[in-house]
Amino acid sequence: PYTDWLDFVLARDDTPLVISTSYGDDEQTVPESFAIRACKGFAQLGARGVSLMFSSGDGGVGDNDANPATQQCFSNDGHNTTKFLPSFPASVTTVGGTTNIPEVAVSRFFSGGGFSNY
Repeated sequence: PYTDWLDFVLARDDTPLVISTSYGDDEQTVPESFAIRACKGFAQLGARGVSLMFSSGDGGVGDNDANPATQQCFSNDGHNTTKFLPSFPASVTTVGGTTNIPEVAVSRFFSGGGFSNY
């Protein structure tokens, strides 16, 4: 969904200064070629002075489980390697979750984006 949206926004002369979404993905769920194309589009928006904010996900880059037998952070490359799983897109500012009123940072799960493996 990102590339169609990027093409639309990049074609405009009146881009907003801040774009916020509540959607994010695990990096390993998108092909590397797609991730590179999308991140180049995000960089073009950044060069225009646009700030991009995306959700950081509900699990951070790990699952907070020290037991390898029950961990859920595995690569999907056929090797099932235990590894940190960065959020996609990793080339933008990711924002963690809040809860309650007044708002406070979530504490029942980790929130964070990580660094791209691409």
